[in-house]
Formats: sequence, C-alpha cells, structure tokens
Amino acid sequence: MEKKLITIERDDLLVEVLKAHKGRDNALSSRDIARMLSDNGFPTLSESVHGIVATVMFERHLPICSLSRKGYYWGITEEDITMAIDDLQGKA
Repeated sequence: MEKKLITIERDDLLVEVLKAHKGRDNALSSRDIARMLSDNGFPTLSESVHGIVATVMFERHLPICSLSRKGYYWGITEEDITMAIDDLQGKA
C-alpha cells in the first residue's frame, strides 16, 4: 500500500479516537495512542506521537489539545483550550 495512503488512514484513525476523548479529563497518553495505533496496524513509537498529533492538528485545523502528564484530548470548551495554551506557554 502506498505510504501516503497509509499515513492518511492512520491519521483518520487518530482523529476518530481523539474525537471520542472529549475534554481534558479524558486525555490519552502518548503511550496509549501509540499502543492503539500499533494494535490497529500502524506501528508507532510513543516518542513519535507528538509529531503525528501536531501534524494532524495543523493540517486539518482540529481542536486537539494536550497537557503535560495527562496527554492528548479533543478540546470542547474554551477552558480546555486555554489550559492547553497555558501549559505550552509554561514550557516556553
């Protein structure tokens, strides 16, 4: 199968899973996301998850958020998004 098609299918699965994890209380860790992708035929290291999520978020303009020590989630409230921004600014 063509690499581009595989990447699109992997990214579609990632979006589907994150949409099911709405709000920061339902965040998935990088390890959980890597395991889920790998279990579904897309071998992924937890160290690669950040880059994959960042690319999908920017290319598709999606409200995917993250918090240190919690993981990734679908932002549904202004507070979800503000907390993610504050977390990123705290790292800077």
